[in-house]
Amino acid sequence: MWQTPLGIRRLLGPEAWLVQWAAARMCAVLENSDEPFQCGAPAFDGLDPHRQRLAIATVARSHTDKHPPLPPQAWEDAAVFALFEFVHREVAAEIGMSGGPDPCRWRGLVRDALAQVLADHPGCVPRHDSTDLRQWDFDMMYLADRILLNHDFFEEDPAAEPPCWTLFQEQALIEFLTNIVFGVDRQVA
Repeated sequence: MWQTPLGIRRLLGPEAWLVQWAAARMCAVLENSDEPFQCGAPAFDGLDPHRQRLAIATVARSHTDKHPPLPPQAWEDAAVFALFEFVHREVAAEIGMSGGPDPCRWRGLVRDALAQVLADHPGCVPRHDSTDLRQWDFDMMYLADRILLNHDFFEEDPAAEPPCWTLFQEQALIEFLTNIVFGVDRQVA
């Protein structure tokens, strides 16, 4: 569960699926990178790729589990922002791609999450194959702002880092990510 502008809530359905899928993909990218992911949030950008990966897995799990939320911290909000920045870049790359095996996968995930949260306003949900990047930017910002309490993490001291995870905690986070990937594989098959 997570403290959001809409109160304490647990992400469910397509909104949760988008966050989990993005976390799994982003962590896979970070696992194979020597350079940290840069999103413009000092509390996240200053972490090495391994700690970024653990931060992303932590917030993805926290958003979708049933445990009461901990007090908000800058590194967690910065990790959520980084996650949506990753999705933004994937959507932009998808729009720039011509063809491919599944050219609208990221847009489809964002669209499904929007359809869930804008169920009362279906006319505001873009088509999954829309190439209007400005609209997708706005839509992703809308989804992120439904989760982020504020944007104070841009001004927070980057020294406010996440905790040092124990080996047991790291293994639990890696298992969480692995289960997401297996779920994706089952859905695609």
